[in-house]
Amino acid sequence: MMKCESSSSVERLLAKEKVAGPIPVSRSKVKMNIPEEAKNLLEKGIVYLATSDGKNPNVTVTQSGKIIGPDEILICDCGMRLAKENIQKNRQVSLASYDEKNGIGFKGFGVATYYDSGEFLDIAKRRLEGEQYKPKGAVIIKLENIFKIE
Repeated sequence: MMKCESSSSVERLLAKEKVAGPIPVSRSKVKMNIPEEAKNLLEKGIVYLATSDGKNPNVTVTQSGKIIGPDEILICDCGMRLAKENIQKNRQVSLASYDEKNGIGFKGFGVATYYDSGEFLDIAKRRLEGEQYKPKGAVIIKLENIFKIE
């Protein structure tokens, strides 16, 4: 039997994290904006995308993020077969990025949609123009909240 952390343990863990901007801890419909500091890291750094089919988790590593709206990020699919399958079954995802040199990172939670044609795939192709990898699709993540990790 798995042991669940008490709410006070969870509260202590959350207290260590600084919320980046006016973002609620709950997954409400409140409008949020990705902070500038997070935008730079998500577009230029390594992004870890976590998905699940509802039973089995998966983490994909990418360096192909592009902010496309105040609360949306595009991730290029250059071989994310399992992540694609998971998103088609369960759209809830999380992502994280960390800059070790500056000791700062962000983690976020949101809803993903997968596109294998259209405008978002075109954006992904432009994002990776001249690169070794070619996108097969694009994942759009509408972030519901994002937390700063220091």
